[in-house]
Amino acid sequence: MKCPLAGLAGALLLVAGVPARAQEPAPKPEAMRWYGYQSMVIDAAAVSLALAGAAKTELCVFGASPGQCGSNPAAEIFWASSLVVYEFGGPTVHALHGHWPRPLYSAAARAAPLVGALLVSERAAPPILLFGVLGAMVLDDGFLAHERAGPSSLALVPTVDPAHRGRGLALAGRF
Repeated sequence: MKCPLAGLAGALLLVAGVPARAQEPAPKPEAMRWYGYQSMVIDAAAVSLALAGAAKTELCVFGASPGQCGSNPAAEIFWASSLVVYEFGGPTVHALHGHWPRPLYSAAARAAPLVGALLVSERAAPPILLFGVLGAMVLDDGFLAHERAGPSSLALVPTVDPAHRGRGLALAGRF
């Protein structure tokens, strides 16, 4: 009678005789740099302009005459400026970083809540604007604003100030 372990031992000898392949190391992920803070500063300016427009808008109260409520020219300027800064600020940052077609994605994401608010009733427009605009800002500033990190460099640069007859060294770098 044959021993059942003999077959197992033979299989182990065959496997042991096959040369093992070295596993190739996984490629190292590229370092990424986030530049969304630049868009966030522009978005903060757009929100500030919108709040200034809201502060200048005269709200209608029950019993007020038609001339006492509505918008005034200063409020309209603030609202229009806020719209321009909001719609074109983020795409401009992407374009200045040279990431095509991200400016188009950014402009489309930022225009979507504005178009959506125009297509719905007057009652549904404010929540669509509020949450849509905030969502577009998060999408643009948080997810689209990344780029491959280039090599960091640091250097000492000589400086000369002829007005004060001064000279020195400055630390300059790219991070």
